[in-house]
Order: sequence, then structure tokens, then C-alpha cells
Amino acid sequence: MNRAVVLSVVLSSVGAVTAACSGSSVSGTGGAGGAGGAEPAAGGAGGTLPAQGNLTLIVQPPSSSSGPPNCPVPGLTYVIGNPDGPNGTSPGDRVIDGERGAKVKCSVQGNGPYSVSGTIQGLTPEGESVTLIIMNGVIDADKRAGSARITVNTPQLAGDSNEAGCTLSVIAQQIKPGSLWATVFCPSITSPTTGQSCSVGSLTTFVLENCEGS
Repeated sequence: MNRAVVLSVVLSSVGAVTAACSGSSVSGTGGAGGAGGAEPAAGGAGGTLPAQGNLTLIVQPPSSSSGPPNCPVPGLTYVIGNPDGPNGTSPGDRVIDGERGAKVKCSVQGNGPYSVSGTIQGLTPEGESVTLIIMNGVIDADKRAGSARITVNTPQLAGDSNEAGCTLSVIAQQIKPGSLWATVFCPSITSPTTGQSCSVGSLTTFVLENCEGS
């Protein structure tokens, strides 16, 4: 067979395989899958997909205090995203557990009420390591609100709400087994070592996906 003909046949076969592979690629499972206000994807999928999430964390002085203010920051916003963090109208872009130093572990179980726990850890665009831990979280059967214990770790403050004293508010009822999009507000988080207290601002927003769910 003529060499030119053989080369033409080979290139045609490669092109067909490439087109077939690109056509079957999965979208929405990576960090950028939820941009533009899309609903967070269903989580879980039998536990086959790595957990993913993102965070916009606001740490600021408490709105009121019985003692002198001692929050070490006047008000800072930390973003963990790929690259965008979530807010009240957009879920932003998620980071994936185990990629680029991110750690995302979570559980959203039940069908109303729901039990919620999770960890979102990663680097901000400024290179700061930030962690939000959700413990003993409960979302009411109406899929609107609930409470949780929150621990925050930033370069400026490592604080704990000490009990289920933080409010969770589900955004547009976006909760299902395995995933959650919500805001969290803590009137006070206190460092057990320094005694410094701040609050987690009410616009703090997070997304959790591909969590353990039932």
C-alpha cells in the first residue's frame, strides 16, 4: 500500500478515537463544574467520586461583647475555590479532595431532618491555609435552617464555637443526601489558647458535594 495512503488511514483512525473520547468526557465533576449559579451536583454516587467543596469565610469582631474587643482581625474574607468561592447566588468553583493540597471530607445524611458534618481545608489566593470544620450539624425537615458547632483555623485565629451555637441557612433549599449549599453564622468563636474571640459573619458560604449520604 502506498505510504501516503497508510498515513492517511492512521490519522483518520486517531481522529475518530479522539472525537469519541472527547464526546464522553464528564462535565460538572471538577472544580469549575458549578460556575454561573448552577445547582450543586448530586453527591455520593456510591462513594465513587472524591468529595469536593469550596468556602467563602468571613471572620470579624463580634457584634457585641461583654468585655473589651480582642478579635485579632478587623474583618477578613478568606476564599477557598477553583478559583471562585461561593456566595448567596452562585456556588462558585469547587476544589477536590486531595488535589493541590485541598482536603474535603463531608457527610450529609437523611431526608429531612438532615445530619451534616464536614471539613473544608485549602489555600487562599494569598497562600494562607484555612480550615472550616462543621460538627454536629442538623438541618430541619423544611430544608431551610439548622445549627452546628463550628471550628475555624486561619493564620490569625484558631477558634471554636464550643457548642452547636452557629446557625446554618440552606440556600434555595439546596440540600440532598450527599450535598449542601448553605451559609453559616457564629456569634462567637473563641481561641482556647489565647482567649481571643471573633465571629463568623453571616455571609460566610460553603458548598459540599459528593459527600457520604443516605
